[in-house]
Amino acid sequence: MRYHFNKTVIITLFCSILLLCSGLINISQANEFTVFGPQNYVRETGGPGVVTDNFSVSNPNTQFTLKVYNGGLEDDTSIGEYVSSSEIRVNGALIVGPSNFNQNVQSLEEPVTIQSENEINVELRGKPGGVITVLVVGVDDSLPVINSITPANGVTLPDLQPTMTAELY
Repeated sequence: MRYHFNKTVIITLFCSILLLCSGLINISQANEFTVFGPQNYVRETGGPGVVTDNFSVSNPNTQFTLKVYNGGLEDDTSIGEYVSSSEIRVNGALIVGPSNFNQNVQSLEEPVTIQSENEINVELRGKPGGVITVLVVGVDDSLPVINSITPANGVTLPDLQPTMTAELY
């Protein structure tokens, strides 16, 4: 038995499979991107003080996580003592507080709500010399926006070379 397929059907099927596969790859390989940090904060002598930093993001409509490394990052030259108490606020909201820290806590990850313009406040408590490294990371889970697929539905091409353009945000 011999099958005959219309070129339009083949092209439409090819483009559909391509779109499906690109969507599955994007979903299964969501990437993290850093919007703030890594920033080191060191507990100086004297009373605890609040350090304020600002950062902006172009697309706040994704998942963000505040990552805190007690004692600093291992590949950083400013590794210091662990802090036993701290507060970190993002846009006024307390994300991690004194009960999250002690000498046995190496790292913390907490979800955080981000806006286009953001303020982070870090207050280190405890003995001088304590260090934390802070990052805010987002998840790039956006699927591409398909702008056009050629040939249009119902159009056949003699050379069977469909094209597709897309934008990634």
